[in-house]
Amino acid sequence: MPTSITNYLSKSYQWILKGTLVSTSARSLLIGIVILLAEVIVRARYDVVPIGEPYWIPIFSLVFGLLISYARSLVAALILTIFLVLGYAIQFFSISNYGYFITPIKLWLLFEKFLEVIVSGRDAVKTMGVTIFALTLVFISFFSLVWTRKNIPKKSHWVSIIAVAVVLFYPIRQTINSTNTLGRLPAMYHSTIKNTFYTWGFFTSRTVPEELLGHSKVKPFSSPSPAKTSNGLADNIVVIMGESLSSKYMSAFDYPETTTPWLDEQKSLSNTFFAEGFSGGLFTDVSLPFFFNSVAKPNGVKQIGSGNSNLFRLAKENGYTTHFYSTQANYGLSLMSLVGLQWVDNYDDSFSLTNNSYQGVLDMELMNWLKKVDLNKKNLIVLHQTGSHMPYADRTPDDYKPFGSETDYAEYMNSVHYTDDLIRQIQQYIVDHDSPSWALLMTSDHGQYVTKNTAGHGNFLQRSNYTVPIYLSSGVPDIIKLAQTQLGQCKSVFQIQLSHYLAEIMGFSYPNNNGCKSGYIAGSRLTGDNGFLHIKQEKDNESSELVYE
Repeated sequence: MPTSITNYLSKSYQWILKGTLVSTSARSLLIGIVILLAEVIVRARYDVVPIGEPYWIPIFSLVFGLLISYARSLVAALILTIFLVLGYAIQFFSISNYGYFITPIKLWLLFEKFLEVIVSGRDAVKTMGVTIFALTLVFISFFSLVWTRKNIPKKSHWVSIIAVAVVLFYPIRQTINSTNTLGRLPAMYHSTIKNTFYTWGFFTSRTVPEELLGHSKVKPFSSPSPAKTSNGLADNIVVIMGESLSSKYMSAFDYPETTTPWLDEQKSLSNTFFAEGFSGGLFTDVSLPFFFNSVAKPNGVKQIGSGNSNLFRLAKENGYTTHFYSTQANYGLSLMSLVGLQWVDNYDDSFSLTNNSYQGVLDMELMNWLKKVDLNKKNLIVLHQTGSHMPYADRTPDDYKPFGSETDYAEYMNSVHYTDDLIRQIQQYIVDHDSPSWALLMTSDHGQYVTKNTAGHGNFLQRSNYTVPIYLSSGVPDIIKLAQTQLGQCKSVFQIQLSHYLAEIMGFSYPNNNGCKSGYIAGSRLTGDNGFLHIKQEKDNESSELVYE
């Protein structure tokens, strides 16, 4: 290397190690770029969506770098440094193992069952070369800021206080504002730094008090794993999970307008089963985790975190390849961390089609994903719709408006009609595959309340908000008979019954099935602390009670 270049690099190195504000800022920005590179490598390796606003990482690094460098207290500087390094370590290893950033309840279980987690992850470390390399970059980068503190002549007690306050800010904020749910679920398009602070805030202000001090008013729900009873009743099980679709607006369930012409025809066939059901919650990020983890009632947070009753885990245990495809925008699918993404072999959402975390796609794209599945193998395939979610006008193509487009009511009916046609195409494709060993189950996460003048959901005042369709068809007669036995005697089917029924199709059995005499619908929180509906059904009557404890 020429002497001039060597001298230049030497002077540059000496300058960047100086204790001036400019050189310290440059050092912090450079470290931010290295950390950004480390995160990009990890996301690329584990097929995680890109960072939504990558330029914030160097900015965060600049702020944290100046705080670490100018804090007079070495303890304060180390608190912030260790917090950042541990945050990256936990988050990167969570992505490596589960495919998503860690949730507060998973973080709690990490501490509660530390040795178990370490032992279970011991073999996985061998395949985490990229993650370990990225974490090495993060470790060296942040601790180099601590090492270069010695070059800075003037440090401040105020900076020390601010450095510690940064770590405490979100826990204090979440404690003061008890209605703030920021950090309850990780957003994959957020950076690791941002997710770390959000998760830390929710973990310390909500999860720890609820788990350690019993602050939750609702007793935790727990359930053992079901017993394996067979190899499964069907080789290909397809679950269409609707969005915001209430049975109250489907002609197949006696709505006066013909919104579901194809399903109307299926009611007369012997290989189908129809029933109205209750959703597990009023919102998607409650009902889906409850459904796919067979949670019967709030508070199911810890049960979900354990994975004992996760349907994807059970499916894999019984030889099924698992799939989850969603037409919803990626930014709204943080709930996958609770649904069981770590047990999903093949996952895709609208991002792969739009390269935009905020843009969904039409539900007919689900057909394209379905056609990529090898139906000659055993499969559990979940097709997650955008369905009838607001704004209703965006759920159907411009040339698909059988009810017109003048009102939200008309557009909602269009979306219901569109879903009917989607179910038809999916079932026809499965039937045409010429395999008798199949089962198709369609339901929805929750409903809507729609009139000529109003539209929305999220409360217990309107029954249509939590009344959903259940449609089943199969080439296996025993699957229909099982539905008639387990579900057919109910006035309305609770979501937990449907979860147990799906588990039984996959070859598992829950001995303690309460049937349809009593069940629960959660509000907007998995814990049930903001209220949940307890419904009791007798042969000729039904009673409900809104419960807060």
